[in-house]
Amino acid sequence: MSETPASMSAAAIAQAVANRKITAVAATEAALARIAAHDKVLNAFTDVTADRARAKRVRSMRRSQPENPSARWPACRSR
Repeated sequence: MSETPASMSAAAIAQAVANRKITAVAATEAALARIAAHDKVLNAFTDVTADRARAKRVRSMRRSQPENPSARWPACRSR
């Protein structure tokens, strides 16, 4: 069974996206789902801008250029 973005390190996700094993959209959605599932208990984020993260993925896909690996995660602020 292959790993899911939620179970991978940031470096592994960046490599998988670069190698086209997963999409940046899948990585973004997995991160947002994980935040939604756990942040009520962890209270680690003051602001999660899911819509902005999704919009960045759409703009990146339209450019059809390799993405900046640091731009693959949801825009959020931690405590």
